Amino acid sequence: MVNEKNMYENNAAPGFELRPVTKKDFTEVFETSLQRDFGHGGLRPLAPTLALYDKGVYSGFTAFEKGRKVGYAFFAGPPGESCLLLDYFAVEPDLQGHGYGSRMLAQAQSFTGTCLLIEAEHPAAAKTEAERKESLARLRFYRRAGAKNLHVHWLAYGMDYTVLHLPVKGRKAFTTGQGKAAMKNIYKHLTPSNTPYSPRFL
Repeated sequence: MVNEKNMYENNAAPGFELRPVTKKDFTEVFETSLQRDFGHGGLRPLAPTLALYDKGVYSGFTAFEKGRKVGYAFFAGPPGESCLLLDYFAVEPDLQGHGYGSRMLAQAQSFTGTCLLIEAEHPAAAKTEAERKESLARLRFYRRAGAKNLHVHWLAYGMDYTVLHLPVKGRKAFTTGQGKAAMKNIYKHLTPSNTPYSPRFL
């Protein structure tokens, strides 16, 4: 699932590197960065995520510049899958707005060697105007990076999402139908159908 050779060869900027997060490392990242950035909603519990590592359907990296952590990304999907889910993605709060997110997203496909499916909070589900603007800004960010909004309304872990597809360079983006099929296939490896977290299309 992870192409570590490409991960290092495609780091274009001197001093910028991606470090794989192993299962052993994940608990620390979960208890610090993930709780901070996603603890308000949409965060999968720790134990089920560690189990995904055991199943070989989870991976991720932390990004560093000159030894300083600038962000992280995690990916989910079965081995050999041509497209993975960008499960969690964030830049350190004090470094946002400085281009690190764009650089990390560009590196993400070198890390996985696949296209990416992206869940972004649906603007229609925002509770405040500030949240709606933040959701729209996030969608603009992904579209600038080359992602296509599939206009799929998706509920997972109690969160309303719209789904985007970031194709491998030179390849066509998924249709809505292809995106739905890929999301269902990925999630059947992530979440048992009889749990309260069972995702569904809206």
